Amino acid sequence: MEIVGVDCHIGSQITDSRPFVEALAKIKELVHTLRGHDIPIRYIDVGGGLGITYDREQPPHPASMPQPSCRR
Repeated sequence: MEIVGVDCHIGSQITDSRPFVEALAKIKELVHTLRGHDIPIRYIDVGGGLGITYDREQPPHPASMPQPSCRR
């Protein structure tokens, strides 16, 4: 088996960007650890996505999300 990526799904209908940022920080740590063990991770899938407005939710616009980098 060749490991090429890390996938994560923290939930659905999340209308706050902070949980995504926190999850990505943990994923970045995992990727760094895996690369330290010579496992070349090429893909990250954070799954899910920003919630949409059903009632009075105010999800952030995708352009306002931080642009992370997996390079260390």
